[in-house]
Amino acid sequence: MGKEKKIITFTSDFGYKNGWEAQCKAIILKITPSATIIDVINLVHHLNNALNLLNLFI
Repeated sequence: MGKEKKIITFTSDFGYKNGWEAQCKAIILKITPSATIIDVINLVHHLNNALNLLNLFI
């Protein structure tokens, strides 16, 4: 049986002006090297807003 492709979506309120996003992605790839990380958004000022948006699609 072939390997399944791992896709991880990344949503945060970290923004782009610091290294936190890159650090998170490095840890994800260290744990799961074959993962594909898709940035959804990194400028969510309040993560609850993102969760509410996500609930609209579930």
